[in-house]
Amino acid sequence: MLDPDQLQTGVSTLKQLADQYNSALDQWRNTLRQHDGCWGGDDMGKHFGQNFTSSEQQVDSGVDSGRQWFQSSTDLLNQAQNDFESTDSDNSSQVGSVPLDSGSYSSGFDGTEVGDSSQLGY
Repeated sequence: MLDPDQLQTGVSTLKQLADQYNSALDQWRNTLRQHDGCWGGDDMGKHFGQNFTSSEQQVDSGVDSGRQWFQSSTDLLNQAQNDFESTDSDNSSQVGSVPLDSGSYSSGFDGTEVGDSSQLGY
């Protein structure tokens, strides 16, 4: 059974992890910017810089995909929670409006009457 409170806890935890991930990613990018080009202007430094920049772009693309995954997952779980709570609230508000039949009732399978609703206790 789905527990809305546990789902909310899960969404909150995922949001916290996303914030930590984004913070670490921002720190990584800031560090790279601070040291960009520090490999020197000689042939070896230029060669290293070209190879490093290519690898950096691949890593950056991968970690950005992780950022998008966190955001998308958090949004989807949050929407699922909102939908569940809305449906639950709608159903709860309609429970009192369903009329109870005070007459006889059937088994539900073949329509054979097996008693009256006063035996059900409501």
